[in-house]
Amino acid sequence: MLNLPVHGPAGLTRSSAPSSGTCTPRSARSALHAYLIAVPQADTFLRGRGTCLDAASQADLEPFMADLLARRTANTAATYRS
Repeated sequence: MLNLPVHGPAGLTRSSAPSSGTCTPRSARSALHAYLIAVPQADTFLRGRGTCLDAASQADLEPFMADLLARRTANTAATYRS
């Protein structure tokens, strides 16, 4: 089950609530969230250039990263790259 933050009473999220030991660490959730956003975006970008993510090389992904840097912050691009 995907364990993303859920807003509850008093604005608490699962990440800010006391841990019961069953929640995924915040950094793992953030990385998963970024992955779930970045992969479809990269695939769409690459398909527009005649290839797909499965067949992409580093040279194919560099224009995606350049486009991402033009549209988003450097921190977002670094997270997507990770």
